[in-house]
Amino acid sequence: MAWLIIIVSLIVLWVASLCKKFHGSFSATKATFLNDGRVFRRRNVLLVIAHPDDESMFFTPAINYLISRGHNLYILCLSTGDADGMGNIRKEELFLASAILKIPHQRVKILDHPDLKDGFDKVWDWNLVARFIEDEICAHAIDSIITFDDYGVSGHCNHCDVHRGVQKLLHDFSERHLEAWELVSTSIFRKYSGPVDIWLSKLFPWCFPSRQLHCLLNEDPSKTYAAMAQHRSQWDRIVGVLRSDISWETYMTTKLITGTGLQLLRRYDKKPQDQKAQLLDEDGPAYIGVFVSILHDIFKEEAVEYVLALMDEMLTANPERARLFHDKSLADRDSYEPFLRLLWKDNWFIQEKSCKILSTIVSARPKTQDSTIANGASISKKEFTTNDDVLKGLVEWLCTQLKKPTHPSRGIPAAINCLATLLKEPVVRSSFVQADGVKLLVPLISPASTQQSIQLLYETCLCVWLLSYYEPAVEYLATSRTLPRLIEVVKGSTKEKVVRVVVLILRNLLHKGTFGAQMVDLGLPQLVQNLKAQAWSDEDLLEALNQLEGGLKDNIKKLSSFDKYKQEVLLGHLDWSPMHKDPLFWRDNVTCFEENDFKILRVLITILDASTDLRTLAVACFDLSQFIQYHPAGRIIVTDLKAKERVMKLMNHENAEVTKNALLCIQRLFLGAKYASFLQA
Repeated sequence: MAWLIIIVSLIVLWVASLCKKFHGSFSATKATFLNDGRVFRRRNVLLVIAHPDDESMFFTPAINYLISRGHNLYILCLSTGDADGMGNIRKEELFLASAILKIPHQRVKILDHPDLKDGFDKVWDWNLVARFIEDEICAHAIDSIITFDDYGVSGHCNHCDVHRGVQKLLHDFSERHLEAWELVSTSIFRKYSGPVDIWLSKLFPWCFPSRQLHCLLNEDPSKTYAAMAQHRSQWDRIVGVLRSDISWETYMTTKLITGTGLQLLRRYDKKPQDQKAQLLDEDGPAYIGVFVSILHDIFKEEAVEYVLALMDEMLTANPERARLFHDKSLADRDSYEPFLRLLWKDNWFIQEKSCKILSTIVSARPKTQDSTIANGASISKKEFTTNDDVLKGLVEWLCTQLKKPTHPSRGIPAAINCLATLLKEPVVRSSFVQADGVKLLVPLISPASTQQSIQLLYETCLCVWLLSYYEPAVEYLATSRTLPRLIEVVKGSTKEKVVRVVVLILRNLLHKGTFGAQMVDLGLPQLVQNLKAQAWSDEDLLEALNQLEGGLKDNIKKLSSFDKYKQEVLLGHLDWSPMHKDPLFWRDNVTCFEENDFKILRVLITILDASTDLRTLAVACFDLSQFIQYHPAGRIIVTDLKAKERVMKLMNHENAEVTKNALLCIQRLFLGAKYASFLQA
């Protein structure tokens, strides 16, 4: 009977707690949070966190409260959370989570400072933390700060250092009116007590009457879950997969694995990393053989996922282990076939890991294996056995992901990451171009935003750089909007590695086809000068900028030759290439128009009657005005050749560009170069 009373009491307490939770937030004071009880005033609030995901894991009740009540919320994240080498990924995840929480991208700032690195063993300078917070306060007129308390909720030393940094700031700027609020850390019992904790939170303020305390309930839990779901790197499925238990004995009973294989699995599975490394050093090919055999013979997803997770863990810890797959002792096995088959499995985890592992091991093959059977085997009738066929199979899957990704947010980044590794292979470049893969890359070349991480942009540009050495790919790049997009990326990017790879692409393309003329027309020479004036630490980037600048100067000289101009006029198709507006070209070459009784000038005048191309007409009018300006007898010569009447007809043309340049020509013809230039100005 007593147990029944206890159980009923707990149920009643639980239900009452839920009812109280849905009732709303409460305060120990009459004023609500960030409101003194008088007229509402919109606050500029700065949330200071240590790592991406802190905002979703710890502060969403406060964020939802502030956003729903119209306050301006800014986030300052003091590190990229790069402890595991995933800083760029975690930055993008924070931007995605912030979008779900209704915080604009421009109000989120993530620092990547060498003295503020993520890690339990990393101590942050409180003065440096205070300085960065002060910069944000000044930039956005911040009047309230929210951050961790001195324990940092989870006890992470970076969280504690953020708290100390805020304290340092408040101490140094005590004369400034600035509110600071801290998130109170609770005990393990309270953290896992569920809704019941609401009663403890309500009683807590009465225990500390001198402190102003507020309890903010999560008004939109679904939004919290959605925001936290964006931090996929912190909830990697591989961790969950490796925690599962696989009954390998059952597979041995059904003869899907051998007794020796079972012994090797027992020796390796669930062991510490250092012990696994020792086993691989001692007999690595034997373990690889067991893993590949399982993928060959066992089709149950649970076992397949587990073995792929083991392989991924092994290669991530040491990529050099990919060479184990090419050991001579495995020459009678096709190590590639199961991965190629699994690429098309209806399971994203299996697809992604298969692609990553296969790309790694095929790239690590001995050079003597090019265009031969996998592992150097001499005879095999299995499908997908040659290295070339393996690479073509990978390209097919990668192009499919770029067209219609299996995973909405990870499909394209995963494909681009593998492609950047594989495009060094001639077979991959050829297959990728034949599959029209180049056009799938072009839309990804744009300044990084919340939808596209800097890392994705960098790897996409890396793919284009590798393709810039392959002539068929260059031909496609010349007919697409690749060049304007690359220049926009350079203009808008501050990441050195992105700028470097784009400059290397431009340097490669400069002397191919019409790229040089397009670069000059798009204003690249001036942009290169601006880039050179910036303080870059990468010597390769500085060298590439110098080479690009020199090549552009040579290209301008080449484009400005009179022979080039004659060819353009005789073809009857004029464009705004650099020579038309280059004063030096006209000063140096205006007398060349006198050759063969002004033959080129006569053809130029004929174009005014014969051409129907609007740009050609506009450029022809402009060139006549340039001749009038720079030739001593220009006005007389043009008048004698009956050009005046033809130009005057174009003054009433329906196209504004044609009309403008025809008017300029008539002004210079009637008023002279000096006065016409004054009117133009």
